[in-house]
Amino acid sequence: MTTLSTHILDTALGKPAQGVPVTLSRLTARNSSRSEADPAQPTPHEPEADPAQPTPPQPEPDPGQPTPPQPEPVRPPDTPSLPSADTTADLSAVGSSTTDADGRISAFTSGELEPGTYQLRFDTAAYAAATKQDIFFPEVVVTFLISDERHYHVPLLLSPFAFSTYRGS
Repeated sequence: MTTLSTHILDTALGKPAQGVPVTLSRLTARNSSRSEADPAQPTPHEPEADPAQPTPPQPEPDPGQPTPPQPEPVRPPDTPSLPSADTTADLSAVGSSTTDADGRISAFTSGELEPGTYQLRFDTAAYAAATKQDIFFPEVVVTFLISDERHYHVPLLLSPFAFSTYRGS
């Protein structure tokens, strides 16, 4: 069963961040930049080509300089990916909660999470107001992939002018 938890530590106050509203959402890619009626319609990132204009010449590589290697994306088969440039994402809320006295949320939903791309949105402005702190980041959004069945833990270390996150255990 795939589950998710989080834990927030306020590094400026040196204690768990109690009372932080957190929302878990799932991103679902949808192709919205190309018309279904005309898939050849250009996207905003793809200018329409004029067949009467010649293709501009590409610069020749300098024979005295090595050609930099082009890295190939490494992704295990069936791993979900983020939406590409010609897609947009629908964001649908899966669950929300507020951190407890220990700064933790142990579950966002009673059900299982399916593989895909998710976002945690931490409402740090509400927390800063409650603790009477000035804060630079009014919210922290962490996007991550759930790719297999296990427990995922996404901790957040928070201070007024910085934050850090990592994949916990």
